Amino acid sequence: MKEEFEFIDKQVREGKVNIKITSYYLSDIKAGLRIEVRKLSTKRKSTAEIELVWGDDNIILKKSLKKVVLENPKTKEVNAYIDNFIEYSKKKGLLKNGDT
Repeated sequence: MKEEFEFIDKQVREGKVNIKITSYYLSDIKAGLRIEVRKLSTKRKSTAEIELVWGDDNIILKKSLKKVVLENPKTKEVNAYIDNFIEYSKKKGLLKNGDT
């Protein structure tokens, strides 16, 4: 279901640590509803933080609605949480059924 939304990937490598941030925009405006997936990985361990966010990138204007952190996640797990957050958004009325 996430393939239906616009997304932006950002990737940074700092020494032995690789950070990848993917933002899925669930609304037409960038400062609206989105899902942020932050993956931090080293040779031995990886962590994924998945967050449903409302607002701008600015920390003051950003409101976290739902958040989960996974250790050594599989792609299927991450995709399941993304789909779960999209369904949660629909149930709460944050995302209209016509938007998907």
